[in-house]
Amino acid sequence: MPLLALLALCACRTITPAAPPPSATWEAPIVFEAGGRPSALPLVQAIVGGKPALLVLDTGAAETRLQAWFVKSLEKEPTDSEGHRVVELPLQLGTSTTTAKWRLVETDPALREQGIAGTLSPQHAVGKGAVAIDFPRKRLFGLDGKPNAWLRWLDERSPKGQVEALPRTAPFDGRLHVMTRVGDGREVSTRLASGEARSSYAASLFDAKLVGDGQHVAGLHLRVGQSEFGPLDVLIAPPEEKVEGHLGMDVLQGAVLLVPVHELHPIWFMTPRE
Repeated sequence: MPLLALLALCACRTITPAAPPPSATWEAPIVFEAGGRPSALPLVQAIVGGKPALLVLDTGAAETRLQAWFVKSLEKEPTDSEGHRVVELPLQLGTSTTTAKWRLVETDPALREQGIAGTLSPQHAVGKGAVAIDFPRKRLFGLDGKPNAWLRWLDERSPKGQVEALPRTAPFDGRLHVMTRVGDGREVSTRLASGEARSSYAASLFDAKLVGDGQHVAGLHLRVGQSEFGPLDVLIAPPEEKVEGHLGMDVLQGAVLLVPVHELHPIWFMTPRE
């Protein structure tokens, strides 16, 4: 099926009866607790290098990362790659095991205290097909098949939900970027960042009177496709080249994201309606 036809199918809830059955090849639970304390960020329990590892699930990450303390516990020696220290280790999520290249980062004492070993970029957790992140039901899935099957799978998650195709915007750097509409309707390139508790936008988007103390804008309404969120207390972030905003868990916690591995496919965004 031509790509344009697939994109047209994305915006429609009518799924052809001829579509093959949707299939999840594996699934893993998402938790919001670490070290016996509630966590504002989504976490997934994986097995890395044969050892259980609690990882931050961050759609805004371009790569998978491991804390130095965890790599040391595996007695695995990192190597140099493009100016970074990296280590190749198997990653097991549910019943799926793949080999991943992890970037070594310095130990964050707060994360180590909570037993958090690193960061997982979910869109890099599968080599083909798609990954689906169901925040309301706290599940992470790997999907095989074709786009029409993925749409059927989404449709069955919540028949009354609103499913939309969000075209990806630059930069195509392994992170997830879409357009959102802010306040008066201005469209801005925005990163989907489940590794951040609160959404943030550049100060240059707002009238100085709205910024207040220079740290946040209160009562802001955001639109992602046709879904509206707010009023939100949005943080002010420094300007970033080509990306003026970040959607955090204050928005994403109520959404299901379906992310095809191939960057030519859009990101499907569903807001369930029970």
